[in-house]
Amino acid sequence: AAAAEWYRKAAEQGDREAAAGLGSLYADGRGVARDAAQAEKWYRKAYGDSYDERLFGTSALPDDEQAALNDLRAQAERGNAEAQYMLGALYENGIANNGNRDSAQAAAWIRKSAEQGYAKAQLAFGLMLAGDLAKYGVEKDEAQGAAWLRKAADQGNADAQYWLGRFYAQGHGVEKDRDQARLWYGKAAEQGHAEAQEALRDWETHEQEK
Repeated sequence: AAAAEWYRKAAEQGDREAAAGLGSLYADGRGVARDAAQAEKWYRKAYGDSYDERLFGTSALPDDEQAALNDLRAQAERGNAEAQYMLGALYENGIANNGNRDSAQAAAWIRKSAEQGYAKAQLAFGLMLAGDLAKYGVEKDEAQGAAWLRKAADQGNADAQYWLGRFYAQGHGVEKDRDQARLWYGKAAEQGHAEAQEALRDWETHEQEK
């Protein structure tokens, strides 16, 4: 469920890799109810005109897409942080492994990207660490998760700022701190992050009712 929530938030803000990941969750019924129509919707957002429903659930990619994947993998192996993040996302939805999801490889590549300072990867890896997702081959560590979120938030990533605000509001991986929660919600809200704006409105309403 946590993975689905992260994918949805990122996908709604135009992240194509997250849209592909959300599509795979709907296709398999992981964390959400299985829904072929929703799977197709998010796959189409991810792949646009190149979407082909015959692709998903098969063991091979068309030659042109396989060539693109090979190029992406080569870039990732050469140390390109964005390519590492994208390859991790493609391992998670199965595209990078002949239709077979490999969440451990997903985490490994996303971590490599995060360690190079790529904000989207820092956000994703932080949520992996905080989510107790054994399939990723990482142990739950909310403090480390929060630390990775902070790295992404400091770079101005609105999703990370929102999630860091939630961590401070709920005391996940950090000591509960209302002022810090409000600060990070505010930073995300200033960038137009809808969930952060809603959190601030709820906060103000709660304060007025006291």
